[in-house]
Amino acid sequence: MHTKAPPPPDVIVHNVGSIWIFTTLTDRASTWLTTQTDAVAHAPYGGPTYVVEYRYAPGLVAALRTQGFVVSDTS
Repeated sequence: MHTKAPPPPDVIVHNVGSIWIFTTLTDRASTWLTTQTDAVAHAPYGGPTYVVEYRYAPGLVAALRTQGFVVSDTS
């Protein structure tokens, strides 16, 4: 019996304490973040990366998931 593999993430989130790092892996996720938030992307980690203050990060994760994005938390 084959099990279905989980879908690949659109966003990887790293909780590093006072900030959370959101790295988008799809153009769709990057576009959503730049059009639906005040986020400005940086690319020090290979893909568009957004640094988010800890008090806003859980709400942003919830909003991404509500919009159908797959979010992977590596914390």
